[in-house]
Amino acid sequence: MIIPMLPELFTGFIVALSQSTPTGLALVESAIDRAIKEIETATHTLKPADFDAHAFIPKPAFGTADRSAELALHHQRAHSVMKETLDGVLEDLHRFKDACALARADIKGVDGDAGAALLASTRAVESLGNADTDHGDTAYDNAVQSAAGADGADGQGA
Repeated sequence: MIIPMLPELFTGFIVALSQSTPTGLALVESAIDRAIKEIETATHTLKPADFDAHAFIPKPAFGTADRSAELALHHQRAHSVMKETLDGVLEDLHRFKDACALARADIKGVDGDAGAALLASTRAVESLGNADTDHGDTAYDNAVQSAAGADGADGQGA
């Protein structure tokens, strides 16, 4: 399954928002509903625990050659970085979905008055812009730093 990227969902929302009129806000609400549905599908598909269980290769699987232990160590570190990054991405998806729901709630309150429609549209865009979605990047950076610190501790280097 291909999961659409958030910028693609956001772009669709912005296009619908820019074309909205007081009577066309249903289009914006529809775009938000589609974005929320895609995020829910992605969050059900993206399971960091499954990645942790199925993608990990145990140390004995690397064999007994001279460099096997070092290869197993680097695999473990890379696996840890990926797992923490997936956890962060999942958190980002949940926060973006919540921001979409807030945007939808603002739009539902619009009664047809052009000023109210403009205010709701502005709030919807601001809600999406204020979503804290940097957990994936932060988790990745922290995991890489942890792995780099472990390299210095055991003296083996990357």
